Amino acid sequence: MSGIKQILIAESSELILRGLETIIRELPIATKITVDNDISVIRDKLEIIEPDLFIFNPGIFSIDMYANFSRYFSSSLKTSYIGVIYSHYDKKILSKLDETISVYDSASVITEKISKLLLPENKGEEKPDDKNLLSSREEELLKWLAQGLSVKDISGKLFISPHTVISHRKNITRKLGIRSVPGLTIYAIINNIISTKDIVIE
Repeated sequence: MSGIKQILIAESSELILRGLETIIRELPIATKITVDNDISVIRDKLEIIEPDLFIFNPGIFSIDMYANFSRYFSSSLKTSYIGVIYSHYDKKILSKLDETISVYDSASVITEKISKLLLPENKGEEKPDDKNLLSSREEELLKWLAQGLSVKDISGKLFISPHTVISHRKNITRKLGIRSVPGLTIYAIINNIISTKDIVIE
């Protein structure tokens, strides 16, 4: 199964479910797709499959599940989350996701968004532009984030308030589309913002 990307799609609409499946099958990526509209078994499937990508309608889960995201959803660090959007959703819900696709998006837009999450190495050709997305201050803050420093430690090193650190971090994750510290660390290494020697393993 090496190299094959596992994708789980959860959607109550059979039409949207099958449409997404058709689009994904056209990707130039080897995939194994599991589809289900039985919401009661989705949590179990997340734990069993540990997919690379979980595509789902955010409305099929309760608000409580998003408040306890790590407990209700897969604990696997490799899983990325895409919400299928066709109505208004609370920003707190959308902030838990790695990406969103609209039912009004073209097949090419959906394909591009899915490909970026499945094959982040495809961004290699865009590295210089990606790096230029960050201001020099954001890049400096990313360096400390990637080294595992806390918000308080970073605010002390850069002589800025913790609130400003948090705002910068939100901007960085929004610009790069990377939410986790391990993901930011990998990005920082690939873009020569830090070296592997800078990483402290406790």
